[in-house]
Amino acid sequence: MTRPVTIPVADCQPSQLLLSAEKLRGVLAWFDADDPEYDPVSVVPADELPIDDLGVDAPYVSIDGHTRAFVATCCGADALRATVETDVDAAAVYARCVDWCLDAGVTDPMAFAGRVVSHETYLEEWVGRCRALECYPSE
Repeated sequence: MTRPVTIPVADCQPSQLLLSAEKLRGVLAWFDADDPEYDPVSVVPADELPIDDLGVDAPYVSIDGHTRAFVATCCGADALRATVETDVDAAAVYARCVDWCLDAGVTDPMAFAGRVVSHETYLEEWVGRCRALECYPSE
């Protein structure tokens, strides 16, 4: 179940370390900075993930739409269109990813500046890293 909300950028802890340059180019091709209309990013309330001892300051963790969030923020958005997911699979995976993000200083969408890599590198270094987790759901 989801519900639409608008959340301040600072209230959105990413759960991803890198962005794909290919995905970024795709979003930039259609994103209208003067009239931003984009599919909402997906977030989960931080208190619904097993991250109590990680020191997450934000009330939400983004679980999808990191590239859209980054572009919206680069274009001056101080709030993000989001849907709050209330039934999240792979909570342990997202918790581990948030831990990695905190270790790397990725605490809001603007932290992706300097973290855009080729799509191949994104697949190898980010998606591969997540899939290597023992708690990653099998396909």
